[in-house]
Amino acid sequence: MPMLMTHGWPGSIVELLKVIDPLTNPTAHGGRASDAFHLVLPTLPGYGFSGNPGRSGWNPDRTARAFHALMLRLGYQQYVSQGGDWGSLVSEVLAVQRPEGLLGIHVNMPGTVPDDVLRHLRNFDPAPAGLSADETRAYDRLLHFYRDGFGYAAMMNRSPQTIGYALADSPVAMAAYYYDKIAEWTDSDGVPERLFSYDEMLDAISLYWLTNTGASSSRLYWEGTQAGGGPFNAVAIPELPVAVTVFPAEIYPAPRSWGERTFGNIIHWNEAARGGHFAAWEQPGILADELRTAFRVLR
Repeated sequence: MPMLMTHGWPGSIVELLKVIDPLTNPTAHGGRASDAFHLVLPTLPGYGFSGNPGRSGWNPDRTARAFHALMLRLGYQQYVSQGGDWGSLVSEVLAVQRPEGLLGIHVNMPGTVPDDVLRHLRNFDPAPAGLSADETRAYDRLLHFYRDGFGYAAMMNRSPQTIGYALADSPVAMAAYYYDKIAEWTDSDGVPERLFSYDEMLDAISLYWLTNTGASSSRLYWEGTQAGGGPFNAVAIPELPVAVTVFPAEIYPAPRSWGERTFGNIIHWNEAARGGHFAAWEQPGILADELRTAFRVLR
């Protein structure tokens, strides 16, 4: 089964490297031969080895259309799509576009937050009445993010060139800026060295530095804001099959009740025991198992 996998920020194709062998060679990792995937792991426009867009308009919608064209050019008439962070939004937008040949999607940071809940969050209000325990837990985590962890996104949403050129000027600034997110968003209690070696983290950060994509990658936040979307906004997908894995240290633990209001055809929903925002990087074995299980029904 061909699978398009899309990374996010401050990720890259580096964060996906650990899942390549488990997904393409499943028998060596406890899977069945029939679970094998053909993987296509493109870099987002303006990131890493992809071209730096010379004009505006490269938002998630346009990226999704470009990635579908890529799959067709590679000869894949049918495929599934997977992603986390911006990759989740690209996969969800692709599902909304529903091009011929797209069989289903899997996301590990689903866009499920209802509009009325987002309004409360943006005002830093307490959790609205009537939420379930799981919904309240998700709300409280999101409230912490919007109140205490949203500063980087606010800058990139409004002035990506300003912060981008600061990142392009100093490797120390880039390392500190990106390490902060690796520490905050991993299932590591703020000590990502428990999960990754320094070389692994430096590989991920150096890809941005050596390709000089600190500014161009930041512009995706501005593009997403101009397009009126956001990574947590509920994206209505009424019919196309959707699979979700919720990792405990993700920015917010999406409750299934919100997912059922958003996605009309959920084929798989599971809460993993370990892992965070960079699921493929942190827990490649768990994510590989999730993808095999999720897409088995579509083969």
